[in-house]
Amino acid sequence: MMLDKLDDTIVAVSTPPGRGQRGIVRLSGPQSLAIAAKMFRPDHEARLQEQGANVRIPGRAALRDDDFVLPAELFVFYAPRSYTRENVVELHTVGAPAVLTLIVDRAVALGARLADPGEFTARAFFHGAMDLTQVEGVAALIQARSDLQLRAAHEWLDGHLASDVRDIREQLADLLSRVEAEIDFADEPTQFIQADELRRGLDGMVGRLTELLRDSGACERVNYLPRVMLIGVPNAGKSTLMNRLSGVNRAVCSPIAGTTRDFLSAVVELPSGEIELLDTAGIGTKLEKTEKFSKIFLDREIPHVDLVCHLLDLTQLPLEKQVRAAVLSRGGPVLWVANKADLVRPEVIQKVRADFEFRFGAPLHVVSAAEPEGISSLRRALESQLFASDYSVGNQRLTTNARHRGSIAGALESLHRARQWCGAGADVGASAERLAFDLRSALEELGLIFGRVTAQELLDHIFSRFCIGK
Repeated sequence: MMLDKLDDTIVAVSTPPGRGQRGIVRLSGPQSLAIAAKMFRPDHEARLQEQGANVRIPGRAALRDDDFVLPAELFVFYAPRSYTRENVVELHTVGAPAVLTLIVDRAVALGARLADPGEFTARAFFHGAMDLTQVEGVAALIQARSDLQLRAAHEWLDGHLASDVRDIREQLADLLSRVEAEIDFADEPTQFIQADELRRGLDGMVGRLTELLRDSGACERVNYLPRVMLIGVPNAGKSTLMNRLSGVNRAVCSPIAGTTRDFLSAVVELPSGEIELLDTAGIGTKLEKTEKFSKIFLDREIPHVDLVCHLLDLTQLPLEKQVRAAVLSRGGPVLWVANKADLVRPEVIQKVRADFEFRFGAPLHVVSAAEPEGISSLRRALESQLFASDYSVGNQRLTTNARHRGSIAGALESLHRARQWCGAGADVGASAERLAFDLRSALEELGLIFGRVTAQELLDHIFSRFCIGK
């Protein structure tokens, strides 16, 4: 358990895997300065222990023994003004994985221990530098795959949820203290809280928590990749388009119709985030047994995707014959794309596009999946459809995950019970013990959001989602 290892000095590479201009090896713990002093030689003589403030020191690092040949910079962050509130040292040098591995090995040989996943952030939590919602913000930041996920992670990291819930907890603690005073001084003539005042306070907290819980519906979208389904007649070029958009030859392409017999998927990167693109088997007029199953599956899945990208074959005119009634009747957004522009004369394309847009009242995007023509425009169209206002939260707080929602729901249940004990005409003193129990339960539930728990399983589960070096 991480709580048993807080006296260790830990080390890890804290930059992402792979090559880069700069790589960072991070140490934290009581021996981090002493270990760094044996691995690093400043350009100007200086003792790390004599520095009084956080400092950057240029110099050279040694991969083994006393061979100080590697250009490097040392950043020293003294406790408690550091990420972990311990002495932290970062060695910045060239971002070659082999070099960084040698530096880590050298630090381990000098007495450090290889950090567990998320252990640097775990130490920040255990030392009071951040609460559990901010810890989860760090984890979400690491795993973010879109602008929306990044914004949600920053909401957690900046402590917006903690601020909202802390305010509610303070109100709740005030009410609880006054109810408990009614218990402690039951024989005194003084009344510490009136039933009407208690009801108003409970109603206000219930309203604010209900609003947080209601807004969490939008947060379900944060960790969800928008799904786009490619459909069309056999040999319309769906697999070629999928490979072109994803940059990976995920699907087999062939001039023979019906090459794709099952669903394939690939992740496509757009400026605002990633999407999941689904390539489906082409549906024709003559269906073999496997194609019938594909059609059934296709019709079942269409309502559950965010966007249908209907690919039409410009070499099979008129295009209207390729339009499936199931797509028009689903009610969801459809992106109409006409493929194989490289095989059709420009004047024909112009006429076909005008006729199609007049009949269906929707824009027709013309591309050539076999060539770059029209692909940039199609990417912009996908971006507009998938990351427009429906995926934007504006000023809305993206502040809840499943753990948060569970705690908020538990607190609401306790507050609703407390509200029943102080109904119209009720005597607070007569129900004080039951009220205090429910208010205390709500307070504990909200405390779980901040990490005021001792359940090691919960903490290990959260920190295990981190990468090494964070």
